[in-house]
Amino acid sequence: MVQVRGRDGESGLSKLTEAKAPLTFSTVPFETARLDFTATPVSLTAGSGAADAWRRFGTNALSQGRVVAAGGATVNDLPNGVTDSQTASGVELNLALKGDSYKVDIGSTPLGQDLSTLVGGVQWSPKLTDFLTLILTGERRAITDSLLSYVGAEDKTSGKRWGRVTKNGANALLSYDNGDAGFYAGAGAYSYLGENVASNNNLQATAGAYVRPFHSDDRELKVGMSLSWMDFSKNLSYFSYGQGGYFSPQNYASVSFPIEFSRKFDDLNVNIGGAAGYQTYSQDKSAYFPANASLQSELEALAARGSVKDAYYSGGSKNGIGYNLHAGADYKLNKDVTIGGQLGYDTFGDYNESSAQLYVRYLFGEK
Repeated sequence: MVQVRGRDGESGLSKLTEAKAPLTFSTVPFETARLDFTATPVSLTAGSGAADAWRRFGTNALSQGRVVAAGGATVNDLPNGVTDSQTASGVELNLALKGDSYKVDIGSTPLGQDLSTLVGGVQWSPKLTDFLTLILTGERRAITDSLLSYVGAEDKTSGKRWGRVTKNGANALLSYDNGDAGFYAGAGAYSYLGENVASNNNLQATAGAYVRPFHSDDRELKVGMSLSWMDFSKNLSYFSYGQGGYFSPQNYASVSFPIEFSRKFDDLNVNIGGAAGYQTYSQDKSAYFPANASLQSELEALAARGSVKDAYYSGGSKNGIGYNLHAGADYKLNKDVTIGGQLGYDTFGDYNESSAQLYVRYLFGEK
C-alpha cells in the first residue's frame, strides 16, 4: 500500500506532506481472532520557514527581540533567518489482535526519530441487542496534524526538542443500526501530552442519524446528519517552543450532512461520498512559550519595551461552510489478489487536506 497526504499551510510550520507505505501481515492464530502486524515506512516534509514564519518557530521570537533591544534592528524589520528544512522519516510498527467484539493494539510512532513513543489502545464492543452496540475505547494516539505534533522538532537556538504530542484518554459510543436506519451518540475525554509542550485537556461529543433509502446486495445509498462538539482547555495551535502545532479550538461545533453510495459490479466495488456542513469555533489568546515561564517573562518584558510586537498569539473566532469528498474502488484480479485505491479532499476556510492511497491485497493459504 502507498498513502500520500498533503496539508496546505505555512512552509516550515503547518504545511505537511506525508508519504506512507504500510505492509501488513495478517493471520488467524485462534478460531475467532485475527492478528495483524504492520510495518509502515513514513516520510514527512514541512518545508522551511522564512521571515515572519521563522520568527514564530521555536525561540526565534526571543532571539529577534534581543537583537532589536540591542539596537541591531527595528521591531518592524522582517527577520532574514530561515529555519532548517523540516523533514523526518522512520518506520512505524503496530501489532493488533482483533475479535468479534474487541481489539487490542500496541505500536510506535516512527522509529528512527529521537522522540519515538509507544501508542496503542483497547476497544470493547459488546452487542446489547441485535441492533444496538456499545463501543468503549481507551487509547494513546499520536497527533498527526503537523510534523511538530507528530514527531517533534528541534529549536536550533537552545538545542532542545519539543512536540511529539499524544492524546491519552477514553470515549464511549452507543450505535444502533437495523439495516434501514441507524443513529449514534458518544462522548470522550482526553489529555494531550508532549515533550516540552504545555499539557492540554479535551472534551468531545458526537451524535448523528442516517437512513438508507435503498439498499440491496449490490448497491446502497446512505444519507444522514451529524453533530459534533469539542473544547480544549488551551489553544496550542502554534509552533513556537512549548506550543503543540495541533488544532485545539475552544467551543468547536459543527453540523454536517453526509451522503454515501456504494455499488458492486461482479469483481469491482466502487464507493463515492462526501459531506457539507457548517462549522464554528473560537480560539483563546495563547502565550508564545506556554511551557516555560522564564522565556515567556523575558518576551513579555521585551514586548513592554517595544522590542517585539507581541508576546501572545491573538485569539479570535471563525465560522463558515466546510465540505469533504472521497471516492474509491477495488477490483478482484483473481481469488488471491485485489487491487484498490481511494482519493479524498477536506476543506474549511484556510484548511485544505488532500489524500490518496493505492493498495494490493494478497491472501495466502485456504480461503
